[in-house]
Amino acid sequence: MNEQIFTVMEFSGRGDAMFGGSAADWSLYTQEDGSNAFMSAADAQRRQLVKAYFPTKKEASEAGEAASQRKGLISALPVRRVDEIPYAQLRWIGVTTRKCPICPTFENIG
Repeated sequence: MNEQIFTVMEFSGRGDAMFGGSAADWSLYTQEDGSNAFMSAADAQRRQLVKAYFPTKKEASEAGEAASQRKGLISALPVRRVDEIPYAQLRWIGVTTRKCPICPTFENIG
C-alpha cells in the first residue's frame, strides 16, 4: 500500500505582500463541482472546500498545470503522515462515504 500522497501549490509573484510585494502562494482545492482550482486558504475556507490530494507526484503536477490560470511555479508536495490520524479508519470512511480527502488509497474514492 502506498501511503504517500501529494498536494499542489502554485507560487506566483515576488516579495512578501506584507512589505509591498506581490507574492500570493495558493493551494489547489477541489471545488463543489469536482474540478480543481488554485485559491487562497481564506476563499477555500469560506466555501468549505478541501485541498486536492493525489496518489502520485505526476498526477499532482498534471492537475496543477491544468488548473493554473496565473501560470506561476507549480510544485507537487508530499503530505507528511501524521501518526495520530487513524489511517485505516480514514480509508474506511473514504471508501464508504467517498468524501475522505486524505485517504492513503484512492481506488474507490471519486
